Amino acid sequence: MFYIDSYFYDRYSDMVYSTLAHEFQHMINMAVKEFTYNQVPSTWYNEMLSMLSEDMMQDKLNISDSMSPKERFQEFNYGYPISGVTDWLSGNYVLYSYAGAYAFGAYLVRNYGGITLLKNIASNSYVDAASITAALQSLYPGETYTTAFRKFGQVLVYTNPPAGSSVKTLYNTVSGTVNSVTYTFSAIDIWGITQIISGTSGPLTFDITGQMALRPWGLGLFDSDSWNSLPDSITVTINKPTSSSVEMYLMIR
Repeated sequence: MFYIDSYFYDRYSDMVYSTLAHEFQHMINMAVKEFTYNQVPSTWYNEMLSMLSEDMMQDKLNISDSMSPKERFQEFNYGYPISGVTDWLSGNYVLYSYAGAYAFGAYLVRNYGGITLLKNIASNSYVDAASITAALQSLYPGETYTTAFRKFGQVLVYTNPPAGSSVKTLYNTVSGTVNSVTYTFSAIDIWGITQIISGTSGPLTFDITGQMALRPWGLGLFDSDSWNSLPDSITVTINKPTSSSVEMYLMIR
């Protein structure tokens, strides 16, 4: 049974429709993962699936971006360093956890099979990273949660890579059909979305000479003003992270 606040339904009906899709996933998730397979999902995983349910239903319910989970990229662009993909923080910081979980899910469906991948994640007998790995391998043998995460940082940098490029981006519109119904995940221009606090467009960047605390399964994007308008030939020296749990990538656009 779903309870709907009549005030919000009257004032923000689009948000209520989208939220119903979100909550409906939680109901199905409990029936499939807990009742059928005796698996208890982590909060980040369950919420990721619910926000992807809103995502896949957005065009069918005629929901605006401002009332869809895409609005969460305002929090993600500012707060992605605060909450890793698998974190679930408390208080107001939980908004960054919602945003991080959705951003990772939005990246997965737009780069690894759309609605078919989402169906496989939601219906297989696993939860959390294992569920994502099983779903990825059903479509892309060799891919795992870890290999997909290694490429996740690319979406913070690239918006519209050249056609045929293997670069990962959220700026993909992906359509697929399940049981004769076509579902579309529309492109997201992450650099066209402003940060919730600063109002700056695009993801937060840190100065290349600085440091930051890195969350488990988290990201940090570093940049330098001195790297703009570079000559055709340069040498870049990168010091290897002291921790084997940290991976560093040089991305150029």
